[in-house]
Amino acid sequence: MNERLLKIVKHSKSFIVNATFTIVVLYFLFSHLLNIINGYRTIDDKTSQNGRYTITRFEAVGENIYAPYGTILALSGKRVGSPKDGHVIFGGYCSNGMKYEWKSPENIEIICEKTNDEISSYTESSIASGIKIHVENIVHPNKSLKVAP
Repeated sequence: MNERLLKIVKHSKSFIVNATFTIVVLYFLFSHLLNIINGYRTIDDKTSQNGRYTITRFEAVGENIYAPYGTILALSGKRVGSPKDGHVIFGGYCSNGMKYEWKSPENIEIICEKTNDEISSYTESSIASGIKIHVENIVHPNKSLKVAP
């Protein structure tokens, strides 16, 4: 009787582990698919030093979405699945790279590098939820344009 009970318990544990793993994988796949349907892909996130706020970075994955296009930063109390779920503090085109960091729990620095022929429209906040946001746009000359002699 004990052997049979141990066998049942062993199989039950295996089933629970497999089911949990499957649920976790399906959750992440569904979350990723939902972001793509919404027109955004989650890149990464950074939480403030005091843990009160999180910045989530998104990238637009299609032309069929509403502005802002390009790279979007959303501020919220936790990581969000869409820019609409947070306060968009930056949206722009940073083809040569984009960096952002918490300088302190009250200060965010955003650096957007681009070439001088790119569209310069972007969304930016200077303050959100009492947090100061500094955006620096670094413009590089377009090296792909050649002037004829």
